[in-house]
This record gives sequence, C-alpha cells and structure tokens, in this order.
Amino acid sequence: MPNSYELSPDQLFSATDPATLPFDTTDDLESLNEIIGQQRAISAIELSIEVNKSGFNLFALGPAGIGKQSTIMQYLTRRAESQATPDDWCYVNNFDNPQKPHALRLPAGKGQELCRDMKKLVDDTKTSMPVAFEAENYQKQLQQIQEKYEQQRAEAFSKLSEEASADNITLIRGPQGFVLAPIVNGKAIDHKEFIKLAQQEQQRINGLIEQYEDRLNSLLQKMPQLAREERTEIRKLVWDTATRTVESLVTSLLEKYRDLPDVCRYLTNVKHDIAKTSTILSSSRPLPSCSNWPEGMHPSSANTTSTC
Repeated sequence: MPNSYELSPDQLFSATDPATLPFDTTDDLESLNEIIGQQRAISAIELSIEVNKSGFNLFALGPAGIGKQSTIMQYLTRRAESQATPDDWCYVNNFDNPQKPHALRLPAGKGQELCRDMKKLVDDTKTSMPVAFEAENYQKQLQQIQEKYEQQRAEAFSKLSEEASADNITLIRGPQGFVLAPIVNGKAIDHKEFIKLAQQEQQRINGLIEQYEDRLNSLLQKMPQLAREERTEIRKLVWDTATRTVESLVTSLLEKYRDLPDVCRYLTNVKHDIAKTSTILSSSRPLPSCSNWPEGMHPSSANTTSTC
C-alpha cells in the first residue's frame, strides 16, 4: 500500500524571489522581540512573572544553547521597565558587633552615592587627622599636660629631699633606684665611716633613714596613679581633637542624608569610631608611659637603700 504521507522533492521546496524582499541584507532588519513557537513555555514565564509572592519560582529545563536564559531575561527586562525602580541596599559595618553588619535601605541610586561619600570621608580623614595633631594648639595643650604632671612629680621628690636634707639625710637618685645616706660635716658618708660614729648617733640616723624610706616608698607607690591620670588627660585631649576634626567632615554628610535616619545613625557611629581609633589614624605623639620616666623614678627601679 503506498504511503499517503510521502512527499515529493518539489513539495518540500518553496522558492523565494530575492527581488520581492524589502531589504538588501538581514542587517537592515530590526531585531525580533517575540519568541517564535514555544507558546506553553512563554505562557509559563508570563504567569511566573505575574506572581509577586515569595516562595514561587520558575524552573526552566531544556538543552543547552536554546535560549532559555535570554528568553527569560527578555521578559524580566520588559517587566522591570514597567515597575518602579527598587531601592538600594547597602551593608555597613556594625561597630558593636562586626560579625553582624547592618543593612541600610536607600532610595535607588543613593547606595552608590553613599559609597562614594564614604570613600571620600576616609581619604579626607587620613589627610585632616595628622594635621590636627600636628597643629600648634594641640601640641601646646599636650605640652601643658605633660609639664603639669612632671612638675607634680618633681615637686614631690624635691620636697622630700629638702626635708631629708634638713635632717642631714641626702636622697641620691641612681640607676638602681634611690639611696639614702647620712650627711656628716656637709658630706655624705659611706658604711665604713658610718660605723665609726657613736652608737647613739648611729641609732638616731638609722631611725631617721627608716622614716624617710617609708615616706619615699609611699611616694613611689603614688607615681603609677599619677601616670594613669596623665594618660587619661592626654587621651581626652586626643579624643576631643579627633572629634572636632571628624565632626567638620561628617556634618555635611549628616545634612545631606538628613531624610535617611538609618544613614545618619551610621554616620554618627563612624564619627565616634574614628575618634576612638584616632591614635592610629593620626601621627600624634605616643601617650606617656612609665618607660618615659626619669632615671630612678620607674616603679620597677623604686628600690630604696641606705649606706648605713
């Protein structure tokens, strides 16, 4: 029986006269915006785009290279053009818990703008902070604080030394600490000369030296606390200077983003963090420590001995 579905070669060919085509080459044609065929697939894409709920997804299955992604992107692009531009989302540092950054929601386009502003703020801070700590006003205040505490230390030891001298006891500052020695005929004597004195005189001098040793030890024990007070006062000066410097840089940004409370809150936290870490960002002098004390005044060398 002959196959009724069999076609002749002439039936499989349809001739086209190029002269009837309204273009010279296919480069003259506009791109086709419609998808040819695959009507069920197109309907599924359109339906999935219309479902504006979380938890609903579109799964595209088919051989590679047939245009699944380009087709879906084409429909998504059309849909996006008719929708409002979505807000920007920016992750920013959480200074209280860096492992959990804050997410800021900003109007479209403001995210990139904030990013540029923050980069400029960092650059401006790196330039302005060293200048602030090298300024004459800051250096003058720093010197006043250091001189105040140095004067307190010097006066305390000078007073003790003068009172000891009135009792013919000299306070000698050496590399290993302080030495208390008796004065006889205006001259400090050593142990060999001391034992030549009368027994009663030796006992009197020993009693005086013990009193001044106690007072000296008490004075030395107060020195670390004095150093801590000095460091605290200098840290406050550093904090105030850094805060004023960064305040001038952040104020304009706070005004610019005044309608975005979360951004203003973040900028305020940035300001406080810069002030907190100002000793790193600035080229200010290091805070005083016990290692900068005059020879013999370091607590680890606060040994008192006598030549008696």
